[in-house]
Amino acid sequence: MILRNEITNYRKDNKADCDEELFDAAGILEYEMVCIVDINNGQRFETYVIAGERGSGLICLNGAAARCVQVNDKIIIMAYSRLTPEEAEKHRPSVVFVDNHNHIVRKTNVPIRK
Repeated sequence: MILRNEITNYRKDNKADCDEELFDAAGILEYEMVCIVDINNGQRFETYVIAGERGSGLICLNGAAARCVQVNDKIIIMAYSRLTPEEAEKHRPSVVFVDNHNHIVRKTNVPIRK
């Protein structure tokens, strides 16, 4: 999960880049499906990750997903996984916090509550 990213650009021409460093920190793979939550307008939608320039802070949505956001909107990017009960007991989801320029300020692995 990557919290409170800011949309820096959007394109309706199916070209996009998003800072690869953010996705590496969160354990999200290129082309992996993610859920985006727009904090500004309440939209929630699925799309996939396309890696862009590392360290750029760029968060750019493309195609149909671009119609759900505006530049400067704050978003949360979430990835899900299917785990067996045994895997779930050991799983510690990654949470990445960013500043106003989408640069990592903190990363944590959240313990699962029982």
